[in-house]
Amino acid sequence: MAKNWDKYCVAYTRTSSKTNVGKDKDSIQRQLISVQNYAKSQEMKIKKVFSDNGVSGTIEIYHRKSFMEMLNYCSQNNIKQICVDGADRIARDLLVQMTCTQYLSKQGYQLINVQNPDTFSGKSPTSDLIAQILGAISQYEKNLLVAKLKGARDRKKLATKKKVEGRKNWSELSPKTVRITFDLRKKGKTMKEISVDLASKGYLSTKNTPINLGTISRILQSKG
Repeated sequence: MAKNWDKYCVAYTRTSSKTNVGKDKDSIQRQLISVQNYAKSQEMKIKKVFSDNGVSGTIEIYHRKSFMEMLNYCSQNNIKQICVDGADRIARDLLVQMTCTQYLSKQGYQLINVQNPDTFSGKSPTSDLIAQILGAISQYEKNLLVAKLKGARDRKKLATKKKVEGRKNWSELSPKTVRITFDLRKKGKTMKEISVDLASKGYLSTKNTPINLGTISRILQSKG
């Protein structure tokens, strides 16, 4: 019988201070009980629990060891739902919360705040506004970087009296890598799976190593 993967999830807990961790402390236990109660009410099974202890909510998720281990586990086990006991377990700052949510959504994951399941659904006017702001900021930063690089090339050209070329992108270095990357994405592959598939086919970075997730993300955004 085929498994209903919508009924599987992982739990994520976090505490800002290590003084809240231990048998005589209830922070982690309280968070976990809350998630367990929600999972039970939804007839979901928690496959594994991941905890970042003594990690501030201001730390980006990319720099949280257990959070990134959780994403790898989810990718390897085809789990799409991540349950947390409150939005503040991700971050206390609303903008950081929404940035994280967008990132996870693009990777195919659903973040669920068991206290208020609609928090990260993206169905509120506030969510729409923040999404628009994040998009505007991203475009601004991209334009700013392009302007800075052009300015640096122009200054070097003026100083050396020689033509200075910008760094070649992947479309110039390996159009086939770009095409395969987009084909794999259309098939529902995660960025980590795309990196592994490319490496297995012999498509590597300029350092002859598997193409990292940041590079794959830029390739996918290059035609977004």
